[in-house]
Amino acid sequence: MKSMIFHGKAILLGDNVPTDGGLASHRFVTEQVYDQEFLAKHCMSEIDPSWVKKVNPGDIIVAGKRFACGTPHVQGFLALKGLKVACVVESIPRGSFRSAISAGVPILPRCPDVHSHFSDGDEIKVDYFTGAVTNCSSSKVFQYKPLHETVLDIINAGGDIGYLQILIKMHPEKFKGRLCPPPLCQCK
Repeated sequence: MKSMIFHGKAILLGDNVPTDGGLASHRFVTEQVYDQEFLAKHCMSEIDPSWVKKVNPGDIIVAGKRFACGTPHVQGFLALKGLKVACVVESIPRGSFRSAISAGVPILPRCPDVHSHFSDGDEIKVDYFTGAVTNCSSSKVFQYKPLHETVLDIINAGGDIGYLQILIKMHPEKFKGRLCPPPLCQCK
């Protein structure tokens, strides 16, 4: 398993950041756009058109309560994946949490008051295996509950499709003769 320790700049977002009309444009959701690089260029554009210019690969979003609220479409998380950012959030609706995992976005949910421990631009380190979140600018460490190892495996695989591809390669006998959508199926 690859490292799940991320070190970057904290990008603060407040409470109630929506998925549709926030992380992703309503237009790209209704048009069913799934291209990560394209979506990344337009992430948060309906809230702040210049936001994407402030974010760099490796940055970590520190969000408040109900991050990615609303309809849990995957486009917003594909945009975050395209930006190559990770997330630490106070809370996230269950459907949106599932979409984040499905897309393979590193996310640590259930981090009460994490938003209050950082300022925009602080240096942050997150260990997704242990749940340790460090404000390197203030040298303070905050401990939160880590995700289950299987969930971390799915994120490490790049999301649910990558994880399924690994399972098929590891256990082809379990999938032989079953219907799998191309190009995943290695069945003969």
